[in-house]
Amino acid sequence: MTISEIVKDILSKAEIKNIFFVACGGSRAACWPAKFFLETEAKHMATTLFTSNEFVHATPVSCNDHSIVVACSLRGTPETVEALRVGRERGAYTVAFTGDPAFLGDPDYALARAGKYMVPYRNSDKLSCLEGNSVKLFQFAVELLHQAEGYSGYQDVQKGLTVLDDVIAAARQKAGPLAQKFVNAYERKDTIYVIGSGPSFGTAYAFSICSLMEISWIHSPTVHAGEYFHGPFETTGPDLPVLLLKNEGATRALDERADRFLAQYDGGHQVLDAQELCMDAIPEKVRGYFNGFVLGSVLSDYLNLLGKARRHDRSVRRYMWQVAY
Repeated sequence: MTISEIVKDILSKAEIKNIFFVACGGSRAACWPAKFFLETEAKHMATTLFTSNEFVHATPVSCNDHSIVVACSLRGTPETVEALRVGRERGAYTVAFTGDPAFLGDPDYALARAGKYMVPYRNSDKLSCLEGNSVKLFQFAVELLHQAEGYSGYQDVQKGLTVLDDVIAAARQKAGPLAQKFVNAYERKDTIYVIGSGPSFGTAYAFSICSLMEISWIHSPTVHAGEYFHGPFETTGPDLPVLLLKNEGATRALDERADRFLAQYDGGHQVLDAQELCMDAIPEKVRGYFNGFVLGSVLSDYLNLLGKARRHDRSVRRYMWQVAY
């Protein structure tokens, strides 16, 4: 079934009142654009994003036969499989976004077997971004809102999706010097803060916990730009390593406020600004929702350059997949 067909089938059977996204790590971050979109645009559907094991152990009482539980995992993470099973037990409509086995996905389809519906995805720089998990999750959210409530920006989103690969290619080329500047400044640092907000906070989170902490073994607090002034800014000082992601969209004011403070009291922070990354081809009304996809693709180049500079093999893990946990 296509995403549109899955949504149509669910809505033919129930009035949906809430959506729960459940996932871990990078897959959880991949849910962020969909979650942020529904939180912002939906009038009658509540949206929550859980780490999978918390959903298992503290399942909301509102999860019932008027709910959708959307789970995402490349290889069938056990906690995520269990979360989807719990959702199904509660009567929710369960949708598994899971990796294609040909692209490092789970050959046993454990997540798919735990849910009612399945959407396979393929994450690869060699393929269209439309094949990846985050864009497919976003498409599901947009389709759900449009079919359930009507969404005036639906056609603008479809236009944005048709040009997204070209936008990303242009953005990566333009950001090349910024990636090198980031690496030159921070390649020997033990800690790098990442600040973001709104539709791209998930991108900031993913770059912190996956790219810097998991892959590069660099300490990396993720700080929301709106929360920066409520505690974290007390750690700011000359040459504190900070990467600030600036949105083009509703929460840009939060990012600009953090940028002004960092410029005054840090002076060495790095900025990756979506407004400077060739996004004009995406309709302005919905452009903000595409920030995370573009910034995330650019940051993959940051990670690759950082790994080369630090001579750190990005495939090496100390604990993940190596020991029992």
